[in-house]
Amino acid sequence: MIVNGPTAALQFSTQERTKVIAEVQAGLSYLAGANPAANVTFLYDIQQPQINVAANNNLPEDDREAHWRDPALAVMGVANTAANLWARRPEPRTC
Repeated sequence: MIVNGPTAALQFSTQERTKVIAEVQAGLSYLAGANPAANVTFLYDIQQPQINVAANNNLPEDDREAHWRDPALAVMGVANTAANLWARRPEPRTC
């Protein structure tokens, strides 16, 4: 999930989005190739919700992720519960 806020300072540029996605894919490709016998593959579900939440650096550090995560999940139609987050992942498959 790549979250964009209401101002340019809180939004990813096209180049930043491309770099983040490429780095995540490269890292997961490395992990899949590190032990070929594990036969691991990864599926991508790239979401880019736009939220209208201002930055708030006065929040305690432990609350900062929820400050943007919860509204982003709401935009995507996902309730912020562990059960719903796990429900979004595809079922593991074996070959």
